[in-house]
Amino acid sequence: PQNRRPTPCSHWVAPPPEGVDTGPGTFAQPWATLEHAATTVPDNHCIVWFKDGIYTGESRLTRRFLNPVTFRAINAYMAIFEHDDSVISLSGVKNMVFEGFEFRHAGPASEAIVVSVHSDKGQWAEMITFRNNIFHDSYNDDLLKMYNGVRFATIEGNLFYNQGDSE
Repeated sequence: PQNRRPTPCSHWVAPPPEGVDTGPGTFAQPWATLEHAATTVPDNHCIVWFKDGIYTGESRLTRRFLNPVTFRAINAYMAIFEHDDSVISLSGVKNMVFEGFEFRHAGPASEAIVVSVHSDKGQWAEMITFRNNIFHDSYNDDLLKMYNGVRFATIEGNLFYNQGDSE
């Protein structure tokens, strides 16, 4: 079971309309997007909690944390990331943990990779962990692709299904 107790550095995210990226990221006033959370959260061993709901659109993350930061669903598999193109792109990131999410394409017209991890401008993507997530319904490409400069990646306890036909 996931530890749901707040840490000294805890922030929250919820889909709109509850979540707003101009808010303080508290439980009562959560941020709206993963991208904003990754840009804004302090580099202090934080946990960013995601409330139940569907988070739409693409998240492009480039932040390199000195300390591990965990992005975690409050309730496993109830925080869903969905888009008709790339859902999450991790470019040259460092020290990120993703736990308890569902990642998927929005439907058969979807393109690209569901989740990709790669280097950025010669900077390794490193110390990345995907734990206890569900990756599914890639209609045209990979569910999770790590390429071009990834090291120290941990993939554990995840479920993968409905890979795209071309892959």
